[in-house]
Amino acid sequence: MWKARNNGPIAYFTAPASESWAVETELELNTAQNRQIAGLTVYADEDGAHPVFSYGLDYWSGRDGLINLQGLGTNNPLINVSAHATGKVKLRMEVIENGNGTGVDRYTFFYDLLDGNGMQKLTSYGFAVDRSRIGLFLKTAYARTAYFDNFEVSEVTMPAP
Repeated sequence: MWKARNNGPIAYFTAPASESWAVETELELNTAQNRQIAGLTVYADEDGAHPVFSYGLDYWSGRDGLINLQGLGTNNPLINVSAHATGKVKLRMEVIENGNGTGVDRYTFFYDLLDGNGMQKLTSYGFAVDRSRIGLFLKTAYARTAYFDNFEVSEVTMPAP
């Protein structure tokens, strides 16, 4: 996935035609394994296209569980929060295409640690990327399993600026 989707399975869905939409899913990883990242990504509508960023639960090289927004190829932005070594989270990504006329799509990232505190905002970020596909992905060296539940893509009514 990092270069040409090698070793990075992606289950993709067509993005909604509306200008504002959201995608949400619940994700579970085996916390006994590291070298695994699973979550959400957005990428172009062509075979072999690679995503620009990933947003997911990250257990890689000794990290004990981060909810991580990571640019692919550059690592920028590298914005994360601790998932407190939990193996199960809910991820939500809201998109405003063309960022209300700015020319760059505006993504807002949320997470829920399923601890009773509900959705928390991680950050908002602008990406200039063709977002015709929404993907669930797993990158792993050897863990081989991620579970996704309640995947939902929906249109969002955004408040007037």
